[in-house]
Amino acid sequence: MKKSALSLLFAATFLAGVSEAQAPQKQHSLNDAQAFFRKGDRDSDGRLKPAELTAMGITTRQASDFDNDGDTYISKREFYVAYRSMVLAGGEGVGSDLDAEVTRVLAERQAAEARKRAEQRMRDAKEAEDKADAKQRAKGEQRIQDAKDKADAEQRRKAQERIKEGKKDKRPVPRPRPNTPKRIGG
Repeated sequence: MKKSALSLLFAATFLAGVSEAQAPQKQHSLNDAQAFFRKGDRDSDGRLKPAELTAMGITTRQASDFDNDGDTYISKREFYVAYRSMVLAGGEGVGSDLDAEVTRVLAERQAAEARKRAEQRMRDAKEAEDKADAKQRAKGEQRIQDAKDKADAEQRRKAQERIKEGKKDKRPVPRPRPNTPKRIGG
């Protein structure tokens, strides 16, 4: 009997420990995050200002970490991501709806950042193309100028040779016009 009572006591203690360890945590939902946001947004403008964040117990440093776009305000989307981080840091659970919303917000951020990077690459490529075109135009213009300079130099050289040989620049003598009437007698 002693053995069975001891076994029963051990089993009860073990099960009590397991049930405490597996006790359900509070699951913070998207509704909880929205309610907390509305409570902090005193002027109901849809964003949290630094003063409102301070009143909520969020430090300036934390706020700057949450401010993804750098405008010194925390939007609802930025707040949902921050709220989830704070809940997890506190050792509490996150509801599936809040988790899904934060996942969607983070995916949108990544997509926006990818678009910005792609646009920057396109601008860089266009700039490189424009530079290459300008360089080619400059080379073409330089070739044209070199050809003109060479032709001018060749003409000067020929003119100097004629002068040395004593020849003058001969221009063709104009011929009489065929329809000019000839004078008779006089």
